[in-house]
This record gives sequence, C-alpha cells and structure tokens, in this order.
Amino acid sequence: MMPQLDYCHGVEDGNVTDLNTFLRGDPDTLGEKQRRGFISIFPAEKSDLPRDSQSGRLELARWITKNCQSLLARVMVNRIWLWHFGKGLVSTPDNFGSLGAKPTHPKLLDWLACFFIENGWSVKKLNKFILSSSTWQSSSRINQESMKRDPVNILYSRYPIRAMEVEDIRDTWLSMAGDLNHSIGGKVFEFENRKHIFTVSSVDQTTYESSRRSIYLPVVRNHVYDFFKLFDFPDPKIVQGNRKHLPTSQQALYLMNSPFVQSISKKIVQKMVNSDVESSIGNLFLKIYHREAEQNELSESINYVDHFPNASDDLHPYVSLVQAMLCSNEFLYIR
Repeated sequence: MMPQLDYCHGVEDGNVTDLNTFLRGDPDTLGEKQRRGFISIFPAEKSDLPRDSQSGRLELARWITKNCQSLLARVMVNRIWLWHFGKGLVSTPDNFGSLGAKPTHPKLLDWLACFFIENGWSVKKLNKFILSSSTWQSSSRINQESMKRDPVNILYSRYPIRAMEVEDIRDTWLSMAGDLNHSIGGKVFEFENRKHIFTVSSVDQTTYESSRRSIYLPVVRNHVYDFFKLFDFPDPKIVQGNRKHLPTSQQALYLMNSPFVQSISKKIVQKMVNSDVESSIGNLFLKIYHREAEQNELSESINYVDHFPNASDDLHPYVSLVQAMLCSNEFLYIR
C-alpha cells in the first residue's frame, strides 16, 4: 500500500542575493560579484528587470510569455503531446529550427498552441483537453481497415503502441516482487558529498543496488546505471527531449541472463505459485498481464512447466516461465 501523504511539495524563493562569477566555470574559483539583470542581447524594458527583493524568476517568466510567443507555446505543446502519445507532432522536440523535422500536423500544433495561450498557459487544462479527446482514448488494436487507410499511423487512427521507459520497468518489477521501497525523500547517495566523483585513476563508489523507486537512484554523468543505458535512458550530459526506444540484442541478452531479472522472477513465483499448476499459471497471468490466460496460453504454459528439462526444484519451471513473461512484448509495451 502507498503511504498516506500529509504534505505536498512546493517552491519558494531562497535568500535573494547577487552571485559571484565562476572563473572558467569553476564554482570553487570565484570572481567579482555580478548584479542581477537581464540577458544583454535581448531587448528588455525596465519593468522586466528583477527588483532587489525578488529573485527574478517571475519577471523572466512574464517576459517570456508577455508577447504570446508562438514558438514557446508550440514547443511546450509538442512536448506535452509527446508525453501522452510517445511521439511529438514535431519528431525533434529539441530542435524547431531549419534543421529540425517539420510537423506532421501543423494546423493542429498551431491550434493547440493558441488554446494553450488563451487558457493562461495552463498545463493542467491542456492535459485535460488532450486526455478527453477521442484520439487519446482510441484503442491500439490494429484492424485491416485502419492498416489500409493509415499503415504507419500518421493520422492517429489508433493509439500508438509505446515502449515502457526503463524506470517504469524496474519499478514495476520491484513492485510485483514486493520489494519496492515507497519511502519519500532522503539521500540519493549513502556516502559523503562529492565522493561519487571519480576519474580514471580513482575508484567509482556509486552503487545502484537499491529497492527505492528509480527516481531516487543517482544519475552520475560518467557512470549511468548499466541497466538504464541498455534501455535508452537519456544521456545526462546533453538536452534530450525524446527517448529513442530501439530494441537491441544487448537488451535481449540482459533480460535472459540478468541475476536481477532472475531474482525478481523467483520472488514473484514464491508469492503466486501453489500446488495446482493450472491455478498457479492463472495467478501469474493475472499478476503480470492483468488479464486471464487464454485457453491456448494456459495449455502451452502447463505443458512447458510439466516438461521442463533438468529442473533443480519444483519452482524452477515457473521461474523460467515468469522470466519469459516479464521479457515479453505484452509486458514491455503499453497498448
């Protein structure tokens, strides 16, 4: 069960102060203190400048949005669309320039941008509008008619099938095994500050052996979690608005041979399997796929368990079956 929350996160300004220049970009080598102002290459009125008692974040936000800049609205709308559908109306969310991709639905993008501006730049209202649309609520099932009219789904005649992000995969596995730690807050690292920084001549002390949710795992730029790197985790050294989900042989090898996946499979089996083979397999389908097993699936699974070669114990066939289910397209893709 998720813990009951008695608070919510918020943002407030810290102590307002002018900052020193970081000489050569080094935060430990400080130069002269610089008065807060505005980017000199952009035009700004006096009202755009931050007051001495304020951080300037509000003034910056007002300057960005005061002229209803269509580019900003289109970029934001495209990102929100990408989050919901797995692909943007512009396939290069980080590049709306001449080298970026052209929008597949330019009129829809412009209309949504106008809707966004007219509704006070409210992300909540835009989310609600998209989620209440028939496009988002459509099925991902493929039929002959839709394949004939829209073979690559450029017209959104069906909901796009999406690959689960690696953080979701890991957290779901841990949750199914009963190992997911739902605690909130705390340290990302268990050792002293800056000890995670290492070079070719020092020892990397970063560890990812944790049952906490993936959002609490450390992201070290020169040592990204190997599991995450295999499944298209964004490069933390660059801005990357879109993950490229490309199935590779390395992913398949990891899923087949990883001790982590095998451990998760064993824990699920220990929780769900009983003395009756048919009942046990039915429980596993409900647990992993959230549906009942079809008759042919049930028959093939029973046959697999009954004729499993060289089983070290009674649970070994089930562990192998569960591992295959956790690595299947039905589990790894959102339909």
